[in-house]
Amino acid sequence: MEPFIREILAFEILQDFVNRKDAPFKELILDYYDELGGKLGFESRRDFPIERRKLNYGNIECVWLDSSNPAVAFELCFGSREEAMVSLWKLAELEPGYAVIITSGKAKNFSLDDLERMFRRSHLSKAKETAFLLVEINSEEFRIVH
Repeated sequence: MEPFIREILAFEILQDFVNRKDAPFKELILDYYDELGGKLGFESRRDFPIERRKLNYGNIECVWLDSSNPAVAFELCFGSREEAMVSLWKLAELEPGYAVIITSGKAKNFSLDDLERMFRRSHLSKAKETAFLLVEINSEEFRIVH
């Protein structure tokens, strides 16, 4: 496991960051990972566009760049299964080294098991080199899937 993965999964530090500020929960999480990327030596960008063959496929919520290449990309999925599938697809299309999907058990729309099943059924992993890090922030559980 890459050293920065431990930093991504430092739930106690994330919780302290979120508790010290007054803003929407999702924004605070993105702020935390945006700042963390910079501290770890990456160029961190929010709302990173995915463009292929002159088509815009939308934006990734937070991306850590290493020499202009996407090293780690983050999507937060607190909504529907459809939102999670779109996030999986966008992350696979970007092809970062690590794709991080963060969900919350409080959303109650799907579990970490459901997210892993959606990933496996989507066949997004078949031709990709990206490792997907699936994170449930309330239970502090995670899985790395390929």
